[in-house]
Amino acid sequence: MTTLQKTLVSAALAIAVGTGIYEVRQVSHLRQQNQTLQQQQALLAEQVQQLQSERDDATRQLAALRDENEQLNRNSAELLRLRGEVNLLRRAQSTPARSAPSTGAPISATTNQEQAAAAIGRELGLAVVRGDPGALDKLAELSKVAHKSFNTDALGLDDTQRSQLASRTFAPLQSAFEVIDEAALNGNPVAIAAVERALQIPELQGHAVQTVGTLAGKGNEVALQILLNPDKYGIRLSGSVFALRAAAEAGNQSAIDALSAVTQDLKNQALWYGAATGLATAAGSGNAVAIDALIGLAGSTNQNVRDAVMVGLRKAAANQNPKAAEALRSMRVQ
Repeated sequence: MTTLQKTLVSAALAIAVGTGIYEVRQVSHLRQQNQTLQQQQALLAEQVQQLQSERDDATRQLAALRDENEQLNRNSAELLRLRGEVNLLRRAQSTPARSAPSTGAPISATTNQEQAAAAIGRELGLAVVRGDPGALDKLAELSKVAHKSFNTDALGLDDTQRSQLASRTFAPLQSAFEVIDEAALNGNPVAIAAVERALQIPELQGHAVQTVGTLAGKGNEVALQILLNPDKYGIRLSGSVFALRAAAEAGNQSAIDALSAVTQDLKNQALWYGAATGLATAAGSGNAVAIDALIGLAGSTNQNVRDAVMVGLRKAAANQNPKAAEALRSMRVQ
């Protein structure tokens, strides 16, 4: 019995130990499976996050493409409208009147054409101020057409007729820039940017320089620097000289100094009239630099220059400036 009991106890112990070892192995195996599942779950979560990010990117790209497509459709419609306006202007300018017609009907027809052209010019100006794509390019095309028409139709005309023709031909451009000028003077950033860009477009530079001159006369420092450094901005010196007049008349000393420098350069004799005209008001206000510059031009043989000099010196003499009065006596002007 004792032997049997020992055998049973040993067998029970063996079974218990075996069961414990089995359970330990099972626990270890389950722990490894759990770790594997956790790694797989983390990988799947990362893949899900990446797919969600790709889906969001695709959604944004689709929305951007839709917006771009809508913008292109609007731009195409605007381009077609502007082309139609330019074609209308071409037809209106293709038959300018050289002399007064004998009946009333052609005058009315011509007046209607001019009014229509001016209206289109204003519309283009408004389009530029709004920042409509292609509006400034269409304004440049309009200017090119106007210049070509003027150069063809001005042949054989006297000064008076040329002036009248210029007034009719460039009326749309004048109307457009009146709108742009007003917006720029009111601080519209789109209009100011359009003027800066127009300075680089040969067909629009002349009008743009006039606008810059107006801004400089109102105290806009950026506009003044453009006129004081014409080479830097690709502007002709002749354009900057006439455009500086507003700033000089407003008493800006930098503008007065620049015009005075022009009067002292023999290479710029063709610009002396413009400089003298720009300095007249400053001289009348007693500005010494302006008065000396005009006195320096008093000996010019160009009658137009002398006339402009006399205007300024008379204004200065009227304000009891002795140097101006003496210069007038030297010119034998009462």
